[in-house]
Amino acid sequence: MCSDGRPDVDANGNRRFFAGTVSDAYLQRNVPAPGYAIVVWRGPHVADVSEMREPDLLAYWAEVARVARALTQVFEPCHLNYDLLGNQVPHVHTHIVPRYLDDPCPNTPLQPWVLQTVPDQDLDHQVQRLRSALSS
Repeated sequence: MCSDGRPDVDANGNRRFFAGTVSDAYLQRNVPAPGYAIVVWRGPHVADVSEMREPDLLAYWAEVARVARALTQVFEPCHLNYDLLGNQVPHVHTHIVPRYLDDPCPNTPLQPWVLQTVPDQDLDHQVQRLRSALSS
């Protein structure tokens, strides 16, 4: 993630909809639920939030919350899950997973078998709506 820079579209076709001071947020193309996004720390490389200086940590979580509010406004989930992983990609990033009343995996994490690919045109429209929500 450090070497990727800050592309508007990453190698997997995910779209950046937020370019913050310390992070970027990408709407994912292959999703277990509409609105699935990843917020990526763009400061100096750290593999875990426990390694971050307090001002950086506060700034990062403020931006994660800002992205979460936009996702809630646009996609209207009943809840959001936040996943901090790092075992496959050792760089601070947060998965924001919208959950819905008709969730295919109630009471458990969403499973890979529920993945679906969002058509590019739909993804681009969702990005526009998210950017509008973030600017208001």
